[in-house]
Amino acid sequence: YFENDNIVIKKGKPITDKVKKVIKSEKEIWMSNDISPWYDRNGHIIGTIGISKDITKRKNFEDSLLASVSLL
Repeated sequence: YFENDNIVIKKGKPITDKVKKVIKSEKEIWMSNDISPWYDRNGHIIGTIGISKDITKRKNFEDSLLASVSLL
């Protein structure tokens, strides 16, 4: 995450990335992370703010769909 935070701070533009994580139960999940610059009252970037979403079901559906299409 810190690498993406640094990119957002340096460029001043939001980014979205998708990452695979392994949680405590050793289950793999896919996360979508939306990271945006966080500004102070004077318009200077002072950090980042972000939202993470579990997109595992969507990713699995996309993979299944791609596999089905490749069989056609």
